[in-house]
Amino acid sequence: RLEDKNFTSKVIPSNFTQLIQDKNIYMGVSGYGIKDLSISQNKIFLSFSNQVSPNCYNTGIIAADLNKEYLNFRKIFSPNECIMNNSGEFYPFSAGGRIIEFDENNILFSHGEYLMRDLAQNKDSIFGKIIKINNQSQEYEIISMGHRNPQGLKYDQLNNIIYISEH
Repeated sequence: RLEDKNFTSKVIPSNFTQLIQDKNIYMGVSGYGIKDLSISQNKIFLSFSNQVSPNCYNTGIIAADLNKEYLNFRKIFSPNECIMNNSGEFYPFSAGGRIIEFDENNILFSHGEYLMRDLAQNKDSIFGKIIKINNQSQEYEIISMGHRNPQGLKYDQLNNIIYISEH
């Protein structure tokens, strides 16, 4: 309990470093790393700078069942589409990455456009979109497009409205 004067924490081992091997995340390279953490339906979700191939990135998601002894993460959103970090105005801070619960089977996820603005308007691209992802099948669909760097995300279940704020 946070009200207690003596607070203890425990490091929970995981397979994170085996699954995510991009050295930029561990070296503190600016803009690369964990974008969000969300706990929903006894699972922990992390969005991160996902290196698809050398120097080519998108924002991916890994998930693990909540377990106080070991977190066994698996990739649940790791598309092949990526942007070269040496192309144009590539900017890893404009990656989005917010994860929220949508319903019992799906999460909502914001994916930024890394300053590749034309991709936000491209219906075939994941960049600059709000995406609904099924936590079991990993199938996804685009809910909204045309976003730059959506980081605030809230679903009002009572009124069936999705609120988004951008940076």
